[in-house]
Amino acid sequence: VPSKWEMTQWSCNARRAVIGVIVLSSLLLIFRWMSVSGSEDASVTRSPPGSDVRSLSSSASLVERLSPEATRLVEYCLEKAELERHQLLQQLRVAEGALVKCPSTDRDLLAKLNQLTTENIRLTAENEYLSKQLRSVPSIGGEALPLSLPNEAEHTIRAVPLHRTTADASAADATKLPTNTARITTKKIGVVVLCHNRPEYLKRALDSVLTYKPDHIPLFVSQDSDRDKTLWSMVNSPPYKDRLTAFQITERDIPAKRVSAASYYYIANHYKKALDKIFSETDLDSLIILEEDIEIAPDFFDYFETTQRLLDEDPSLLCVSAWNDLGQEKFVRDPYALRRSNFFPGLGWLLTRRLWDELSPKWPTGFWDDWIREPEQRKGRDCIHPEISRTYTFGSSGASGGQFFKEHLSLIKLNDKAVPWREMDLSYLFKDKWDEQFNKLLDGIEEVSANDASAALEQKRNSKIGIRYSNKNEYRRLGHTFGFHSDMKAGVPRTAYRGVVHFWAQNDNQLFFLPASDYR
Repeated sequence: VPSKWEMTQWSCNARRAVIGVIVLSSLLLIFRWMSVSGSEDASVTRSPPGSDVRSLSSSASLVERLSPEATRLVEYCLEKAELERHQLLQQLRVAEGALVKCPSTDRDLLAKLNQLTTENIRLTAENEYLSKQLRSVPSIGGEALPLSLPNEAEHTIRAVPLHRTTADASAADATKLPTNTARITTKKIGVVVLCHNRPEYLKRALDSVLTYKPDHIPLFVSQDSDRDKTLWSMVNSPPYKDRLTAFQITERDIPAKRVSAASYYYIANHYKKALDKIFSETDLDSLIILEEDIEIAPDFFDYFETTQRLLDEDPSLLCVSAWNDLGQEKFVRDPYALRRSNFFPGLGWLLTRRLWDELSPKWPTGFWDDWIREPEQRKGRDCIHPEISRTYTFGSSGASGGQFFKEHLSLIKLNDKAVPWREMDLSYLFKDKWDEQFNKLLDGIEEVSANDASAALEQKRNSKIGIRYSNKNEYRRLGHTFGFHSDMKAGVPRTAYRGVVHFWAQNDNQLFFLPASDYR
């Protein structure tokens, strides 16, 4: 009788023998399959024109079956896809390195992730388009090639939430991503920089614009009068000469009795003649208006190209602006947030041809921006502006003598976060949806007196604090107390919607200034 140890050894040997047989059988099957596949591939490669090309084994054998034109198309598509894949990988490596070296907040990480995801989706969409083109290329035998390129599954383009103005917006909200319903329009858009006699300012403005301007957006420079030869020589010399269209407005008509404020009348005259010239001599549908003392954010043009659609579809909108009058760094948080306002901001704004046709015949002789804010011109229409400005004015000198510059304008934060506006859902800005959202925003406000507001902001966190004002003087005093720009134009406070002004304060609280029921 064998011992227990001997039985164990026999069992192990039997197992080794079985495993050896299985491995040997598997290798034989693999070799046989490889030989059969090779013969099948060879037979397919030798098949005559017009036969089935579904199992071509390489792109080289495919290209041999195409016409010269189709071959060039295939090669171009493959090279383009590989180049863009390589560029995207480089961007990802740079981003990963930057995130490791520079710790960011969750919001910054979310913005970077969304930007890279959007770029990946864009490349995938382009590959799908190229794939469709390739499928339509006929083979030499006259049949369409049944090509199958990778990444052809449908993608839902998603983006981070936009209007995060409620204090209880948490990190979990960032996972609820709305689908895109606001695509870039196909309408033609241009940009004009109006200037006079500050060549050093204009150089800074043009360098900023040309850094971010897409090639398909034409740039115009309009100089008021022909007296400053230095400025005119600069725009007609490299590196600007071939990148813009420059012209001069030499007819400067102002009322004789208004000589004491001549600059404001020259400016209004310049606007009228320059905008008339551009709209009459081009087929542009809209025009971004800048001045020589303004520089722009990296996403400036994407922002305007995307929001242009809102002006076409919502008759309750007057314009889109890149400027927030209360955009000081201490008052803003969210680069994705956009707002409606009853106040015309200016300082980088989008003018449609339709609105210019309305305003041009009755354009004022002076103080054009205050004139637009009057009820007769605004007609109850609103403007859209970002929470964080996409423009910054560095004009400490000029027609206004630097009014408000040191106290307010110089403190405005210029956005430095890349926001993929083309993939954003901006439908919340349509009036009906905005009013519904705005009403919810006003819920839960804790009203305090102006004297108690500072203590409330120090003690509370992520809260809504409200202060009532009854007249313009009270509102101006509040502005002096809390350090914001509190003047009014045509009875409307800057950035106000239905008389309500709000911005971020310390401890992530939101501060609301509310008109009293007996406001006058």
